[in-house]
Amino acid sequence: MTRKKLITAAALLIIITIAVNIISSQFFFRLDLTSDKSYTLSDATKNLLGELKDPVTVKAYFSEQLPSDISKVRDDFRAVLSEYAALSDDNIVYEFINPNKDQISEGEAQSAGIRPVMINVRERDQIKQQRAYLGAVLKYKDKTEVIPVITPNSSMEYPLTTAIKKLVQTNKTKIGVLQGYGASPVGFMKQLTDALSILYDVQPLILDDTTKIPPFMKTIFVQGVTDSLPASVLNDIDQFIMNGGRVLFAVKTSNAGFSNEPAQEIKTGLNTLLLKYGLKTGNELITDVSCGSVMIQQQQFGLMIQTPMQLPFLPVISKFEEHPVTTGLDAILLAFPSPVYITEKRPGIKTDYLAYTSDRSGKVKMPAVIDVNREWSEQDFNESHIPVAASAVLEKSGGKIILIGQGDFFVNGEQGQQLEADNINLIYNSLDWLSDDTGLIEVRTKGVSARPFAVQLQDSTKSFVKYMNFLVPLIIVALIGIYRYRTRKQIREELESVSFTGDKEE
Repeated sequence: MTRKKLITAAALLIIITIAVNIISSQFFFRLDLTSDKSYTLSDATKNLLGELKDPVTVKAYFSEQLPSDISKVRDDFRAVLSEYAALSDDNIVYEFINPNKDQISEGEAQSAGIRPVMINVRERDQIKQQRAYLGAVLKYKDKTEVIPVITPNSSMEYPLTTAIKKLVQTNKTKIGVLQGYGASPVGFMKQLTDALSILYDVQPLILDDTTKIPPFMKTIFVQGVTDSLPASVLNDIDQFIMNGGRVLFAVKTSNAGFSNEPAQEIKTGLNTLLLKYGLKTGNELITDVSCGSVMIQQQQFGLMIQTPMQLPFLPVISKFEEHPVTTGLDAILLAFPSPVYITEKRPGIKTDYLAYTSDRSGKVKMPAVIDVNREWSEQDFNESHIPVAASAVLEKSGGKIILIGQGDFFVNGEQGQQLEADNINLIYNSLDWLSDDTGLIEVRTKGVSARPFAVQLQDSTKSFVKYMNFLVPLIIVALIGIYRYRTRKQIREELESVSFTGDKEE
């Protein structure tokens, strides 16, 4: 190759390299092989980033020299920020700071609201704990949002996109929670309202003959009603739905409890309204082999002790349809729920079931006796997959309904009793799906989840697998070595048998 051609080729290579870098800064590509596309940004995020007019600055406080599984979080977060920057026309501006490098940086991180987490680090065959920072601070104009900890193996997109949305949104969507008529006070739902308040403005809603649903309210939550609703209130809710409003109905169908009186059906008038949309709640109580427990007093050795006893009237719901409302849910615990029915498919209304009991469940018609000492038999659980939640969408107006056959499984009560996370998540997801048209709900439960083997292995099998994992690679290396040795020996012997003239020795 001549000197001139060499210079031309080198110049062309430099130009191509520069062009590739310019193009790659405007586009981002990553191969995502995860089942739920954990590393693929949603349309909701892309739309939000595309609408940014002013820069959002991100200070990512991440410690360095961490174990590989933790340092991967830092690398992944940097890759996500790089993609956000490309999609926002560089309106996402970020920098990484190591708080462990000096006291000033650490003080800055803590002042910003980033708290260290303790992680285990192996050094010289010993495990010690180390302070690590895995958080970020976002600023937009005069507003600030903090992500205190970015948890390994969780979705980075949801906290980051949510923080950006909180910064740039001017008005929060308002959600009205129906009060009166026996409904639970908003103040008794602290776990739920704390979660909702991040993106929504939750307000008490009082309806009567003269007070109607405000026009600025997009979604309402009808929950725990035990009194009969006036016709004017039912009509107001009906018109709200017909005009594109969204309603979550968590219906309390009975007065079931642990009193000596049989559980009676509660008639609120909601079924009259729901039937117009092809939905209703049943007048039975659901029972299930998969259930929660209650504490009962039993006498043992002359002493009264508290003993947990399973009660089939407290079903654990773990079978869900694929739907944004149920994505990521593992199990919810319902106390004395009733079935939910799709009565008929009405033109222009799309109805779907969302959640079911297990394959060993049953129904008890009301009035029903609640006896914790009852002896249950297989005949009591002769049904399967009884629906407990359903949705309806009005295709023309955009009105939406979610119906759940239990009215207080999300209520912390006056004492603020902590509830199972998925009990809250079901209501949160429902209100989010009803209220948010951006699709951000689909990101909330997306993440890289562990998938352990379901097979239970005996200790002997575990030991066999462990030793095989150690020995098999050594055996493979040894066999490769033996094969190479024999092959080279055979080649050498053939070479030695050839004379200088090209003839083999006789």
